[in-house]
Amino acid sequence: LNWSAQLATNHFEPARILPSIPLQSVQGTIIAHGTSQGLQHTLWVDRTALKGSIQAETGKPARPMQLDGSGQVVVLMNPATPVKSVKSGKSETTKATSSSGSTGIKSYAVRYQGKLATPGVPAGDLRVRVSGTPELTRIEQFEHHGAAGDIRLTGQMMLA
Repeated sequence: LNWSAQLATNHFEPARILPSIPLQSVQGTIIAHGTSQGLQHTLWVDRTALKGSIQAETGKPARPMQLDGSGQVVVLMNPATPVKSVKSGKSETTKATSSSGSTGIKSYAVRYQGKLATPGVPAGDLRVRVSGTPELTRIEQFEHHGAAGDIRLTGQMMLA
């Protein structure tokens, strides 16, 4: 499967879908294309031009932000294999899981390069390279190079 898309949003509120996302409102465009082959899905973000607002502490106004850039995401899914049917009364169900017993994402890798602007953080270049599994994220590169200096971050985060 090959696809391409141009997405546009005006006042999309990601935090309403997933409260842990610190974005209150997002507007702008994303131009992307991708491929899916078997259990591997690859997404190329050709251009991102987003503006939005980041949630602030209670009682403080939201902070505006702007993100422009491009990147790539590769996702490897767990293979689904049927498991024995389970009968309960008159109904019968079949559950699909992987050989490890889990479904969904097996691993992922993300690369992004662009520009970030938000008050309190000098405008500058942003480079991100992370990979991992649903349980562990490895931060291979998180760098922001701005007028006031640089931020460099590496490490890992346990998510489960």
